[in-house]
Amino acid sequence: MELAREPGAGAQTESGQAQRTGLRGGHRLPGGAWTGQVGGGYSALYLRAAALFRELALARADGSLRHFLARLARIEVLVIDDWAMAPLNESERRELWEICEDRYQTRSTLLTSQLPVSRWHEQIGDPTIADGILDRLVHNAHRIEMRGESMRKHRNPTPDEEETMKPLRTRDQ
Repeated sequence: MELAREPGAGAQTESGQAQRTGLRGGHRLPGGAWTGQVGGGYSALYLRAAALFRELALARADGSLRHFLARLARIEVLVIDDWAMAPLNESERRELWEICEDRYQTRSTLLTSQLPVSRWHEQIGDPTIADGILDRLVHNAHRIEMRGESMRKHRNPTPDEEETMKPLRTRDQ
């Protein structure tokens, strides 16, 4: 996935995260978001669900929510990482429904989650809104379910991580 600089995005380039995930030339935004372009020149935005909901709350508070939702609707590939890690509150439910409605059958939305899809309904909360959100997300979706150990367990630890992983004692001590 190749990311290119979005005008006005003043941020670091080529962080360790970008190098590990194959993102090159991308720009990190506050809150761990990435913005740029994917193959074929499609605009893309990657952010964690918690960061998305924080940004929505800030936009709601400063009166720019409509503008923020319109920007999200124009992004061709929206990647929301760590989806459904915590139950949604009322405003998060409504705003996520708006995002899904605006993007339905016109833009791509990718979600990553530790929870199986069967548990998403309970994390959304309100059954009517949950039905609306999941109908838009799951209809025509391609699901990829990963099995096995976390890939993080297989990466090379940093020197600091190696130090913390050493046992305090060995059996011989």
